[in-house]
Amino acid sequence: MIEIPKRRRRKFCCDLTLKECIECGSSLLLPLMLGVFTIVITLHQTNVAGQQRIEDRQIAKEERQQDLNISAQQRLDDRKQAEEQRQLDKKISQDQFKLNEEQRQHEVNIAYMQYRDNLLIDYIKDIGVLLKENNGSLTNDYVTKTIVRAKTLAIIRQLDPIRNVELIRFLYEAGQLTRNRNPLDLSTAQLQNIDFRNALYWNMPGLSLVGTHLFNASFDHNTLVDIDFRRSNLTGVNFTMASLRSCTFDNALLEKTIFTNSIMCKVSFKDAKLIDTNFINATVKEADFSGTELPYTNFSNAHLRRKHSLATALLSIHMHQKHFLRILSCLTITLKVLILVIVSSIVIVSAIITTLFLTILSSDEPIFSMYKWAAVRSLTV
Repeated sequence: MIEIPKRRRRKFCCDLTLKECIECGSSLLLPLMLGVFTIVITLHQTNVAGQQRIEDRQIAKEERQQDLNISAQQRLDDRKQAEEQRQLDKKISQDQFKLNEEQRQHEVNIAYMQYRDNLLIDYIKDIGVLLKENNGSLTNDYVTKTIVRAKTLAIIRQLDPIRNVELIRFLYEAGQLTRNRNPLDLSTAQLQNIDFRNALYWNMPGLSLVGTHLFNASFDHNTLVDIDFRRSNLTGVNFTMASLRSCTFDNALLEKTIFTNSIMCKVSFKDAKLIDTNFINATVKEADFSGTELPYTNFSNAHLRRKHSLATALLSIHMHQKHFLRILSCLTITLKVLILVIVSSIVIVSAIITTLFLTILSSDEPIFSMYKWAAVRSLTV
């Protein structure tokens, strides 16, 4: 048997041939690659997981911020809604209070009107009884006249202007306020803001309103016949476009009274005070202004017929003004003379003192030595 000689094997490392090394390396390569792949995959998954956690955290943060914004907006909405509800409740409460107040005021007004109606009705009943007891006259008996006057003035103070008109109407129709027929004395009666513009109220010729206080009363567009306003206070009264015939305003006070576009015939203003009274476009026929004071009275475009009395009044005012100016001029001259006398006296006394002083200084007489020494000392000082 022939023995074939073996090739000589070349050894590379650790008594291993190249083939064995390759086989060993190939057997280790797969686990190594698997390990490396596993590590890479693990690192990648770790990175992905970390990124996912960051994203989840960001999302959670955004969701939390969104929830905070939503809750804050919800609180604002709730607060706004609560405020609107509170304002609505407040408005409802105010409206309810206002409604209750108006209702209460309405009830008070009704009660007050009823009270005034009852006052007027009771007054008419009482006066009716007194008229029956005194044969239709309240002024013939002194006691009755005094009682009725006091009662009437007290009632007028408590009634409103509308009911005061009714009261005057009642007294007139009862024959107690007709001039020249011993009318009831209503002097000092407070009839302010009374309104006689309704024509139904002014079918009352010869009405006596002597001494009454008719502040801001209104008679415009009415026809007044033989009305007696003597000694009355007619401040602010309106007679615009009224027709006045045979009316009397003697000794009355007419301040800021308006007669614009009115027609006056046989009207008397004797000794009256017309202060800032307006007669613009008025027609005045046979009016008597004797002794009347007319400061600031306006007669612009007024038609004056038979105006000698007005001319007398204006002349009287002019004479009073001239007299006042004359007195003022005399006082001015007297004051000037007095000032001149005083100045002259001062100049004369000063000249005398200066002359005496110079005489003392220039004299050598022993008697003046003491005075001279005193004068020199005063000059030195």
